[in-house]
Amino acid sequence: MVSFIVIGKNEGWRLEKCLSSIKYFVNQENISNYEVVYVDSKSTDNSIDIARKYDVNTILLVTGECNAAIGRNIGARNAKGNILFFIDGDMELLPGFWSSIVNDDKQLIYPFISGIERDIRHNNSWEYIDTKIRRKHTKDKDSFEMAVGGLFAIQKKLWEAVGEMDNRLKVNEDIDLGIRLSKLGYRLCRKPQIWVNHYTVETGLRTNTLQAVKYTALLSRKHFFNIQAQLIQFPKHYSSWMLCLCGIISIVLWSFIPLVLYLFFPVYRTIRIKMRTPCAVNVLKTFYKAILRDFLFLYHLITYFPITPSLEYKKV
Repeated sequence: MVSFIVIGKNEGWRLEKCLSSIKYFVNQENISNYEVVYVDSKSTDNSIDIARKYDVNTILLVTGECNAAIGRNIGARNAKGNILFFIDGDMELLPGFWSSIVNDDKQLIYPFISGIERDIRHNNSWEYIDTKIRRKHTKDKDSFEMAVGGLFAIQKKLWEAVGEMDNRLKVNEDIDLGIRLSKLGYRLCRKPQIWVNHYTVETGLRTNTLQAVKYTALLSRKHFFNIQAQLIQFPKHYSSWMLCLCGIISIVLWSFIPLVLYLFFPVYRTIRIKMRTPCAVNVLKTFYKAILRDFLFLYHLITYFPITPSLEYKKV
């Protein structure tokens, strides 16, 4: 049995696209043994009514703390299938790939698998900007990686073996899952086919905001001795790690010179951002923000030890 687990909050018309696409998908792919589980993170729109409209088998409303990890964990715990298919409520499932990921016994050919997302990007007013296909480097062959995302299928027994997602992580929860599964010998198999249209808002800003730095620090500390994990994370957070290194050297040498040298890295980061989005960047503000982000990373790396929130929800 396949359990399609959909998570969402105030997705509106996107949730309607998602649920209708699942219905169309199972008909096109001749999937008869399936269920749809929708987990709602305290939506204030008509998301619950939309789920009822499409005869979702199980509708769950999060009543406690909300984040993507909590939503997926709640959905998985209430799923009956031996295959868990996770999809976000702002995604539209596209038929055509199912036969390439299941065998004659209707089991996954690989226990942890995903495909390509096609981003349909809009501005804040939901006016269309452009379409962008993620991970073009996969070309026409399978790849194996730690990066996961919000779209993947996994054997339920493997999901339970790895211990679900980490409820503490409001961001990077998928990366953490990928790292832990790789320790068990299972990297994500990325198929080259496009699986979904992802209806997203393009703000022009990096998703790793100052508010999210503490979760980045938590993830880095959690997998501190995992060299492969750090190699994945380092290119994204090299400036923060350089601050840590220069700070240690400054203490050992009792000198501010290493910290002055550290400034090269936020300058370099600012230049790269400016080159990427030349019309939308305040250089000085971006530079100050990069430094603040690095110091916050160091602070949270040392001090941030959150309590794991419980799964609080009800069926509706």
